Amino acid sequence: MRSFLFAFLLACALAHAAPERFTLDNGARIILLPVPDTNRVAVIAAYDTGFLDDPAGLPQAAHLAEHLRCTSATPSWDAGKSFARLNELGSANAETLASMTYYDYALPPEHLALALRVESERLGALRATPEDIRREGPRAAAELAGVDAHPQRPVGKFALMALAQGWTHQAEHVNLRTALGHAPIGALRPALDRHTPDSLTLIITGQFNPADARRLI
Repeated sequence: MRSFLFAFLLACALAHAAPERFTLDNGARIILLPVPDTNRVAVIAAYDTGFLDDPAGLPQAAHLAEHLRCTSATPSWDAGKSFARLNELGSANAETLASMTYYDYALPPEHLALALRVESERLGALRATPEDIRREGPRAAAELAGVDAHPQRPVGKFALMALAQGWTHQAEHVNLRTALGHAPIGALRPALDRHTPDSLTLIITGQFNPADARRLI
């Protein structure tokens, strides 16, 4: 995903015109930056929430919420289907940082409407279930196991998750391998509910028509 953010920043630096910026009535901040002749449109949905918001005793709650938003069902898609479809057409990914969680899509330009519809349904009608938690909890925990198995990989984010528990909740011992697959849905609901329109910055760059994008948004 970092490659998409880098591409966006590079496009900003090289673009002849400044990005168009506006705010919707619901508080969502929109940034539009057309880059002609790129054969791709990139959508980044960044929310002002991250692992600094994790509750006491449940580090990686925000990380698991990210997984649930990617893979839980919505009115138009069964569990896992929208994420799989976006990856069939291009690429889709997500990442949880300290105070931001973002979801990015890079697709052929004709599929901009699909990316925005997927994000809209995740925002307004996500159907996360205990079964989703049992499936995605081990996957979220496995990312830490991957770092342990390959120490050359960046470990800083997970270390900061542990530090956040100590700083915010005065925890003296933090187990980042908490059984995420058994976390009750109620414990994760706050992390999911922080994905709100007024915490959203939506960035669209690449090959697209700004008038069409404004209408779709």
